[in-house]
Amino acid sequence: MGELDNILEEAKMPQITIIGLGLIGGSLGMALRQAYNGKAELVGYDSNSKAHNRAKKAGIVDRTEWNLDKAVENADVVVLAVPVGATPEIFQSIGPYLKEGATITDTASTKREVLVWADEMLPESVGFVGGHPLAGSGLSGSDSATPSLFTDKKFAVIPSTKAHQDSVGQVLKIVDDIGSSPFFLSADEHDSFVAAVAHLPAVISTALVSAIAKSPSWREMGKFASDEFGDISRLASVDPEVNHGLCRTNPDMIVYWINQMISELQDWRSMIVDENRNSSESPLMNSFVSAWEARARWSAGIDPVDFPQQEIPTAGDSMMSMLLGGHMARRLSSMTKDDGQDPTRYRGR
Repeated sequence: MGELDNILEEAKMPQITIIGLGLIGGSLGMALRQAYNGKAELVGYDSNSKAHNRAKKAGIVDRTEWNLDKAVENADVVVLAVPVGATPEIFQSIGPYLKEGATITDTASTKREVLVWADEMLPESVGFVGGHPLAGSGLSGSDSATPSLFTDKKFAVIPSTKAHQDSVGQVLKIVDDIGSSPFFLSADEHDSFVAAVAHLPAVISTALVSAIAKSPSWREMGKFASDEFGDISRLASVDPEVNHGLCRTNPDMIVYWINQMISELQDWRSMIVDENRNSSESPLMNSFVSAWEARARWSAGIDPVDFPQQEIPTAGDSMMSMLLGGHMARRLSSMTKDDGQDPTRYRGR
């Protein structure tokens, strides 16, 4: 049995408190109730009385608490499943009531600010381990919760520098028990990657709706909007508090990718203006084909085509290649930002 197996075997969790009983928190409660089958007590808390009552009625947790201090005072593990913007207030509220040795974790999709808040606001006697399940159904609320939400999904684990091995073990056990696969990375890596593949799409989706809805013809235009518009605009229907929190806690990474998107759109505009309508072979057609191929490879789980490596890359180049593939990473490295800085180099805070 390896070291990780020993950690998972020794980790004991008599009480787990879940703060936030929406899609993620509700699904987590369901998954853990199935996994533990009465071997751990699951306590739920939500400031929204409707979500609180729905979770209680649906049996998402073993019991609920209306007072946050009562919900956490005997908890061995506390999981925050709330919008990232609510995190500091909750840290401040629960800090005095956490028992010594408790493990605190979260599910937010930004991590640098969360780790700073944890360091500043949580007592030294507890261990914080950042978490981010790479799962979502496109829905929201406890009504959409399902115990299979995390099955066969990746789960990012980002421990604070003060987290003890026991706390890391507790979080790894939860990840394993809900059917996910944990992987470790730094907060800088995490926030850069999700800015590109999660936060930028949310901004683009919202900006698209905003731009079209400002048209005087929006009322008539909306009648023509079908599934295609529904798909690309779906992220604009996410709770505004959630998307606002992402932008507030990951601004430099998101702005970097917005700049790249603006540059890309300018290239596409030029290609459309210059398109030779009598030829099927053109920069525009080639760009459509390249993008189609890139998405097909991602959808099928196929790695990007390998390109000959001419020199040993820097650490930042290697991280970009993990995200984009060698060819795109080299293209990205050659681009310049408006402010001359590249946040994917993971500069220190």
